[in-house]
Amino acid sequence: MNTCPCCKQAVDAGGLQFSPETGVWRDGLHADLTPYEAAVFAVIHKNSPRFTSATRLINALYGAEDGPLDERGVLNVLLLRMRRKLAPIGVKIENKYGLGYRLAVAEEVAA
Repeated sequence: MNTCPCCKQAVDAGGLQFSPETGVWRDGLHADLTPYEAAVFAVIHKNSPRFTSATRLINALYGAEDGPLDERGVLNVLLLRMRRKLAPIGVKIENKYGLGYRLAVAEEVAA
């Protein structure tokens, strides 16, 4: 795996670059993420192409702290917002019941 010469972040074969401070970059296109979205994306990105469980993502958000009463609901809203932000740059968050979530990078970004 290569690294970006600017920020030293990992760059995968799909040309995807991620930094919690600057968001997600792919082929010159950018998707800005909130701090909570970046925390979720970081875990999914690190584990790709493997699936990441919802429990692990919730732990990344709240750790040992008590989160909101509907943690899964909050996670679902974050994932929905992230999918909308990432779609224009050709990045999808896939989910498979019982396994969790993972990234999928399109071959080409639709113009």
